[in-house]
Amino acid sequence: MVAAHLVGMSLGGYVAQIAALKYPNRVLTLTLIASEPLGIEYQGEGIAPEFMEHFAGMGDLDWSDREAVTRFLLRISELSAGSVVPFDHHAPVGRIERELRRTSSMQSAFNHAMVGGELAPGMTAEALDLPVLVVHGSEDPIISVAAARTTAGAVAGSQLLILEGRGHELLEQDVGQIAAAVLRLAERPS
Repeated sequence: MVAAHLVGMSLGGYVAQIAALKYPNRVLTLTLIASEPLGIEYQGEGIAPEFMEHFAGMGDLDWSDREAVTRFLLRISELSAGSVVPFDHHAPVGRIERELRRTSSMQSAFNHAMVGGELAPGMTAEALDLPVLVVHGSEDPIISVAAARTTAGAVAGSQLLILEGRGHELLEQDVGQIAAAVLRLAERPS
C-alpha cells in the first residue's frame, strides 16, 4: 500500500483531514494551509466584508468574458494578499492566465457552497493521530487565523506556523519556508 505526506490548502486542507481520518494507513503526515479544523467550531472574524461584497458580483459576471474574469480573480488575489508586501499585480495575472488556459470552467472553482454531507461520528481534527503542521497567514480574510490556532490546539503534538502579515494566498517568497517546515515534519521520527 502506498502512503504519502499530504498537504492541503483551504478547502483542500479540510478534505485532507477527512482523508487522513478515513485512510490513516495512507497518510504519513498532514500539512494544513489556510484551513479550518474539521468538525470543530471556533471563534473567528468570518469572511471579510470586502470579500462578501466582491463575491456578491459573481452572479452578474460574464464567465465567458476572459478579461472580466481576470479582473474578478485579480481582485480576489488583491483582497487575499495581506499587508507584508505591496500587492504586485504581475504575478497573480500570470497565474490567472495559466489557470484560465487550464480549465474549461473557472466558475466551478467557486462551488464550495455546494459541498455537503455529514461527517461520520468521530471525524474531527481532534481525532487526527499523525504528525500535523498547521500553516496560516495572520491576516487571512477568508479563514481566520483563529481556525489555525484551534486546529493546533485540538491536534496533539501539532506544529503551528503563523506567517505574519500574510493573507489567504501563499507568497512566492514563503514557499521555501513552508517547504522546509513540511520536510522537517516528514523527517520527524514517528
